[in-house]
Amino acid sequence: KGNVFAASARLLQGGSLATTASLLERAKARAKDASIFDEHPPIFFPIEASNNSLDAYFTRMAPSSLRNYAQDAEEGRSFQDSHNHRALGLGASLTGRYEENGDVARVVADIFTLPGLPDLESFIFKMRAGIAQDVSIGFHSADHLCSVCGLDLWDWDCWHIPGLTYEKEERDSKGNVISSEEVLGFAWIENARLSEISIVYDGATPGCGILKAQQEVESGRATP
Repeated sequence: KGNVFAASARLLQGGSLATTASLLERAKARAKDASIFDEHPPIFFPIEASNNSLDAYFTRMAPSSLRNYAQDAEEGRSFQDSHNHRALGLGASLTGRYEENGDVARVVADIFTLPGLPDLESFIFKMRAGIAQDVSIGFHSADHLCSVCGLDLWDWDCWHIPGLTYEKEERDSKGNVISSEEVLGFAWIENARLSEISIVYDGATPGCGILKAQQEVESGRATP
C-alpha cells in the first residue's frame, strides 16, 4: 500500500444515511455472531469522512478519491483510535455516500460501535460529552498532482511546494506571455483509497507539503 496519509474529517450531528433498523441489519449481516447485537445494542453515528476543500496542509481531494472513499466506506472500513494500526478498531463503517452540491463535494458515512468493553465505553462517553469530536481518515495509493503544473508532486520537473504562491503564465502559439496571475500551490489527491477512519485529538497530520519541502532542500533546489 505504501505510505498512509491522514486528512481531516468530522463527526456529524444526526443525519444518518439510513434508519437504525437498516444499519442494524447491515451490522448483523457482517458479523460472525449476530446475537452480539442483542446482548449489546450498537451505537450508530454519522461522519463527514472527507470533502474537496483546501485543507490546512494545502491538499485537496479530487472526485476520483472521494468516490473511492465512498465505495470503501460502503464496503466497511475500521474505525480506529488515533490511526493506531496495531490495535483493534473501536468500530467500523456501514455506509458510504458521495455527494455533490454545486462546487462542494463530500463523502458521508455511518459508523457503529458497541458498548460493553472498557475501551469502547471510554470512547462512547468521550464522544457523547464532546471530548472526542475530531475525526481523520487514513488513505493510501494516492497520486499527488501539482495544482500549478499538473505533474506528479514528486516528479523532478515539478519544483512547486504546496503552500507557496507562484506566477502562472498563459502564452500564445508564439510563446509570448498574454496573461499571468499569482496562484497558490497545492496538491490534488487523486485515485486514493480509504485505509481507515480514526477518532483523533485534533484534525489531520502534516502531509505532502512538508515532505516535498524536505525533498527540495535535500536536492539543493530550495534553501532550508
